[in-house]
Amino acid sequence: MNLSTMLILLVGIDRVMSVKFLVTYSRLNPCFYVPSLILIALVYCSALNLLAYFTRTDELTMCLVPEAYTGLGKNVAFSSHLLINILVLVTYSYLTRIMKKSGGEAGQKIVKSLRAVVLCTVFGWFITFLMCNTAMMLTKNKNVLLATDMVAGFFACTHTALPFFIYFWKSSIYRQEFCRILPFFRRVAESYGAQSSMARIQPSAITPSQISSRNPS
Repeated sequence: MNLSTMLILLVGIDRVMSVKFLVTYSRLNPCFYVPSLILIALVYCSALNLLAYFTRTDELTMCLVPEAYTGLGKNVAFSSHLLINILVLVTYSYLTRIMKKSGGEAGQKIVKSLRAVVLCTVFGWFITFLMCNTAMMLTKNKNVLLATDMVAGFFACTHTALPFFIYFWKSSIYRQEFCRILPFFRRVAESYGAQSSMARIQPSAITPSQISSRNPS
């Protein structure tokens, strides 16, 4: 949960950099750049776990994922997750707007894939942590908080179980890669008339000057 949430944000920032700062991005050494992103996510996860350990309380807990955190650790974890998910929505929405301006068939397919990410984020972790943080601000009643965690858990499970199928259905780019890795899904895609979209997309670099030329205002 902690790792995937941070990685989604970092991937979004990476995509924005690849479009807005193409020259600088092309000079980055992937041998150092990619491990650095992973290290940032791991540091975030480790910091939350250490905080949760050193600020744990003796209160009774139920066997629920959110109950792994108590006290200050829970407040910080839930608040930071909500903030990260807001940043994810802002980042991917901004990236979607950039790709719309680029035009072209490949650009439109990328827009669809970005919309799929936003859709899964909104109805997944964002609603989950929005509900949990709201409940924590409004009440201290343990039963109410547990009930909220259980309801919010539905959206958390949705985010865990459904993105694969949503990406497969909504985005030809994701569908192409899924079928490349899992040949079984190629037959599924072809049975739904998606055979024409299975051709490999050759991405082209989009420079900031190209984007600005399409939008003089």
